[in-house]
Amino acid sequence: MNRTDLSCGLDRRSLLAGTASFVAAALVGPAFAQGAPAIRRLEVIIPLSAGGGSDILVRQLMEHVRPLLSSQIAISNVPGDGSLLGLSRVARAKPDEAMIGVHNPPNTVLSQLARGASAPVDIRTLTPIAGFGRTFTVVATSTRSGIESFKQLQGAYAGGAQRLLGGTDRAGSSELTAELLKSQAELKFAEYVAYDGSGAGNAAIARNEVPAGLASYDAVIDGIASGTLRPLLVLGNVERVEGMPDTPTAAELGYPSMAEVAAPIRVIVGPPNMEPALRDYLVGLFRDVVTNPEVVKTLGDAGVKLEYMTPEAVGQSINDAFDKLENLPVLQQLLSRK
Repeated sequence: MNRTDLSCGLDRRSLLAGTASFVAAALVGPAFAQGAPAIRRLEVIIPLSAGGGSDILVRQLMEHVRPLLSSQIAISNVPGDGSLLGLSRVARAKPDEAMIGVHNPPNTVLSQLARGASAPVDIRTLTPIAGFGRTFTVVATSTRSGIESFKQLQGAYAGGAQRLLGGTDRAGSSELTAELLKSQAELKFAEYVAYDGSGAGNAAIARNEVPAGLASYDAVIDGIASGTLRPLLVLGNVERVEGMPDTPTAAELGYPSMAEVAAPIRVIVGPPNMEPALRDYLVGLFRDVVTNPEVVKTLGDAGVKLEYMTPEAVGQSINDAFDKLENLPVLQQLLSRK
């Protein structure tokens, strides 16, 4: 576990709760409303490895939350089990405990479905606080691999010149996306290699340990900036995305079903049955930060696009993802082999 206590700024690297609850949360005033609960320390759980796209983004966002709190912020990386390990820690917190976690459904939905009864947490029991953006899954290669396009990668696998495809989890969203690429996008790799998050996965791609791999948009953007990664295909979006204007989308190449699992949203959640005053305070706090024009501009200039989602929208999106994905044929095929 990687942990950072923040008292004077951050280092960049370092079931639905009920309709009434959501209405109350949506109507709360600014984060500084009178009667706000005293928070000695806000615990932030990032259920992914340090250095990946989500980790970097959350730490950047918390830099803008810190000035609004008269308390310490403690960030902990708790990776494992397709993000479920860290989220299980949030699920064990007391309702009045100032702890939040972040995750990226439908990726985490798929992780839970893949683990079934053995999942350490039911993410539907966590209290939705806010959504703060969207991301995409990207197929990327090393700039030194000699592979220039997704079509060329398809040919390398089909001809046997390459065998491995990297990913960021085992029996979760990344492996399921890889299976979809094989069955629906003609990417005939022989073996899937699981790494511990986008940071580790990107490093493996960059050193040519695997010829290509799946990673988050933000993590690949960092790889582009450092000159180590080349994006080959963007999943989960119809139109080409900012930052990768020359990279085709799966829909563009004729594989529209990839949008079902490869367009995660970024959400903030708290413990189950979170104490209403604390929940409302955090809802207002993150709403104020994510919709603040200066914060939006600052992070936008850094290549991060914030997009606010209400607690209602977050909870509904998670439930919709379960309804849509639990009977996905490729998921059942994947589980039958475990």
